[in-house]
Amino acid sequence: TGRGMDMRKNTLSAALFVFFVYLLSTSAVIYAEENVFNFENYTCTIADEKITITDFDTSYSGYVSIPSHINGYPVTEIGDNAFEDCKDLTGILIPEGVTHIGNSAFSHCRGAEEISLPDSLLSIGNDAFLYCDSLKSVIIPENADDVGNGAFEKCYALENVTILFDVFLNM
Repeated sequence: TGRGMDMRKNTLSAALFVFFVYLLSTSAVIYAEENVFNFENYTCTIADEKITITDFDTSYSGYVSIPSHINGYPVTEIGDNAFEDCKDLTGILIPEGVTHIGNSAFSHCRGAEEISLPDSLLSIGNDAFLYCDSLKSVIIPENADDVGNGAFEKCYALENVTILFDVFLNM
């Protein structure tokens, strides 16, 4: 009977261990889901006290000025496909503090004639502005040294691209 009791204790211990592992993994999933929230026309995620905009209401029309802070946290990224197919946007102001624009983030924003990029921008993803048919000019800030493939492909109205950069001369 001593062996039977030890076996039941081991089985109970193993079951409790599995149960606690399950609770911890479920808590992690719930925690991750709590980091996704809606703010006005935006869907956002928060990580490391920074906001990434992951989606935007495609029915919105007119000029959009993306906020620099949401719920007290800085907006630092525009996620992949976040504004994709926002056909009725006429202009987009991306605030100072945003460092990354994701892949296809603004693709097919066919009505956008104006896009203002911040000096803080470091990278622009692949196809970020693909098929922004009405976009007439863009200024790429000097810190944006990573511009993805096809970032401005099929921007048929694009007449002026200015790339700002620092020149260091060794004399």
